[in-house]
Amino acid sequence: MQFQITNIYNDNFMTKRTFAAINGVSSHISINNEQILFDLGLVRWRFKRNMKLLNINPNEIDKIFISHGHMDHTRGLEPLLKKRTNANKIILFSHPSVIEPKRAFYHGIKLWNAGFPKLPSELEKKVEFRFNKDSEEIAPNLFTSGEVPLEERTEEQNLGKLYKHNVNGRWEKDPLIDEQFLILKAKEGLVIISGCGHIGILNTLRITEEQFNDKVIAVIGGIHLIFAKKEKVFRMADKLMQRYGDIKFYLNHSIGTNAFKLLVKKMGKETIQRFSVGDKLTFDC
Repeated sequence: MQFQITNIYNDNFMTKRTFAAINGVSSHISINNEQILFDLGLVRWRFKRNMKLLNINPNEIDKIFISHGHMDHTRGLEPLLKKRTNANKIILFSHPSVIEPKRAFYHGIKLWNAGFPKLPSELEKKVEFRFNKDSEEIAPNLFTSGEVPLEERTEEQNLGKLYKHNVNGRWEKDPLIDEQFLILKAKEGLVIISGCGHIGILNTLRITEEQFNDKVIAVIGGIHLIFAKKEKVFRMADKLMQRYGDIKFYLNHSIGTNAFKLLVKKMGKETIQRFSVGDKLTFDC
């Protein structure tokens, strides 16, 4: 059985230079004759265009996994459902808190609805929501991470300062308790598929290897270093090389051009690679 993942969302379609866009993330997964969308991007028209250009039919999507409830990972849901005429419901997997209200404050701009989109009732009927805090198998050899409690995030996180959530009527920094990721059990080891990586890549790797009792061979997606300073990037790279020397990273959303260049300089271009729109990766499992 093969697992294939294709990057379907970025700033410019098929443009390698814009891999670091903060405009959202989405990937298409094919495994065991199932089609799964991992996150759904931000800009609705770009998400629809790239789906069409990559010949991904909304009616053939079986499942959706949402890594966390920020708008740049969720806004494609409504246009996807509008295009869908298949009578079968799409199964959507995520953490229960993914639908909580969120706000964003970006360079003086206040976004009052920066979280999961509110769906019209006719579109909500097309989705079967499966919220779970525990790890679960959503396709053969493909698992959700489950909730990563704050006390288990012993290494540096990358929560950022843009997003806030509501706590007893007050808007406070979002600790992103809802963030999860996917783990593939491939023949050669574990593959992590990450949305933003706010949890922190070192936390993510440690928890995954402990949970599945195997080594990680690849990380695909975001590790959220877009605002990180050189010292932090090099500090993290040193720890990665010391503890996880054989992992390959295929990075896009939330890495940032500067951090990407620093990681390549420190860890080598064979270890740190881009995963741009239209790129595909395949693993045997």
